[in-house]
Amino acid sequence: MSLKLRANLFFAILLLLSMLGSAVILITNAKRSVEAEVISTMDATAHIITVTLAGGTLTRNTSVSEHMHELVRALSEIRSLHILLFDRQGLLFEGTPEKELSVQPPAWFVKLLFPDLTPLSKRFGTGHMVIYPAPMQEISERWQDIRAIMALGMIIFVVVAFFIYWGVGWVIRPLQRLLDALAGFERGDLHMRLPRFSLKEMDQISQNFNRVGDALEQSTNESRRLAMLVKQSGDAILSLDHAGYITFCNAAAERLFADVPNLLGESLASMPFQQDRNSIIAVFNGFQSVENLETTLERRDGEQLSLLISTVPLTE
Repeated sequence: MSLKLRANLFFAILLLLSMLGSAVILITNAKRSVEAEVISTMDATAHIITVTLAGGTLTRNTSVSEHMHELVRALSEIRSLHILLFDRQGLLFEGTPEKELSVQPPAWFVKLLFPDLTPLSKRFGTGHMVIYPAPMQEISERWQDIRAIMALGMIIFVVVAFFIYWGVGWVIRPLQRLLDALAGFERGDLHMRLPRFSLKEMDQISQNFNRVGDALEQSTNESRRLAMLVKQSGDAILSLDHAGYITFCNAAAERLFADVPNLLGESLASMPFQQDRNSIIAVFNGFQSVENLETTLERRDGEQLSLLISTVPLTE
């Protein structure tokens, strides 16, 4: 997974968590608000009915009864309550809230916000009343409010996510150029350099990278010139490992040891040196530095070649 994708996922998860947290807070506040409103409404309704019936007798065949019926019906519809009035004979009036809602909230939302309250029961004179909470209208209004807020939040989420995506791409663009330059170095293109960046840290990385590139290019060019010089030299040049076996030889060395079919991997001490052979072997085994050590090399055809051997230990 790329750095750009990880950064975008990180910020997207943060935004989603913030939206979920906001939704939880909104629903919690809405539940408290509905519960407080229902309790206040139930108490106020009970008080209105009690005051209206104060000093009067509730009967089934009077104008007072008709007035109370209209009052109970109006309070049920306005206050979103289910009101039951009983006399000695049983149920006298029943008021139910409006069932038609402008927007029907989902069942899970109703379950979350519906207040868990005990019905309010109160006696008056020869009867009593029972009030049940039925705040569907309030829950519907809260659903519309929260839905509008969450829709706005989704729009903000999309806009912010777009700017984060663009911003992350802009921030890591210098890293992509650095990766491209490193890939060029891997392919052998040592001429690649990084430009100056407005970001201080990336500008320092760019300058250090360019200095390393200059040094590497210079070293590579010197190595190439040295390798060309070794290959084209008229002197036989060989490189040995710690065991004395040949790891490199130029064209002059191949011509000198033409009797050996495959010079690489051969031990130089095993070559047919005639003069001061023991001294030569001691020099090779001891990794000594000598100049112009005289010896002779005998070929298969009997020809004697006079040689001057110089050795230099290679140090890293």
